Amino acid sequence: MEELLQYYLDSQGTDELKKEIVETYAGLIGFIDRSKTINILEIGAGKVGASIKMWRKYFYNANVFSFDPFFLEDQEVTPEELKSLNIVPIIGNQLSRQDLRNAASLIVEATGTGIDIVIDDAAHMPDTVQISLGVLFPFLNASGIYLVEDLNTTLRRAMDIDSVNKNLEALDTQGKMSLRHIDDVHLFDAVNSFAQRGEWPSKSLTDSEKNYLASNIAYANIIGKHVEFENNRTWHRKYPNGADAKSDEKVYTSFHLPHVGVLRKTSYAGCEPTLEYKEVQNA
Repeated sequence: MEELLQYYLDSQGTDELKKEIVETYAGLIGFIDRSKTINILEIGAGKVGASIKMWRKYFYNANVFSFDPFFLEDQEVTPEELKSLNIVPIIGNQLSRQDLRNAASLIVEATGTGIDIVIDDAAHMPDTVQISLGVLFPFLNASGIYLVEDLNTTLRRAMDIDSVNKNLEALDTQGKMSLRHIDDVHLFDAVNSFAQRGEWPSKSLTDSEKNYLASNIAYANIIGKHVEFENNRTWHRKYPNGADAKSDEKVYTSFHLPHVGVLRKTSYAGCEPTLEYKEVQNA
């Protein structure tokens, strides 16, 4: 989506991974009528708020909400700046069910309807992805779409939760983030379990939350990211006569990583950007 990407760049967006993610959105949000008033909630404001500013510009008639603790010392975007751009800042912790529920309730109270687009671009940890989904998905309108960005970072960070928590403690100079991360099921594995067994697995969610997701997700997809590595390796070989042979060669590794998660409460006809999507209301 060239226009959406340009809005990101115009908003001082520089994250190369984010640029890749924005480019995948043509087939995911291209069907939405931009002239209509919809509700957008993005979790995670980032350093300069480039992403939420991008959504504000692209969906010019939308009600736009930004959920973030606004606690980083080097964070340049402020709630006051967002307000000046007609973006509603909501201060809260993604690890807190109560904060997330308060945010969703605020949106419903202010607009009289639920959320149409949720973008999770915050902590990038399996437990926060699960908690946010468990709390916010019930507030999603029937034709809504739920996006979880940068799942490959979530995969990497999940391998060292202790370091993530220590870093969080060091960054939280204002004491706004008392909750800490725990191990949970990665969204990729949760979607796979849902597809195979019709169950939604999570260590953070309650049984009722898991049952709600299993009963109300009508479409789930993980968009992959192709990754290639090229390394120089030196091979040593010892021969019976004591000789030592050495050779240099390149080693190639290629695989797919989970990139963006897409969940919907309704199904739609077609999956190509050029097709017109038909919304099917839940019974």
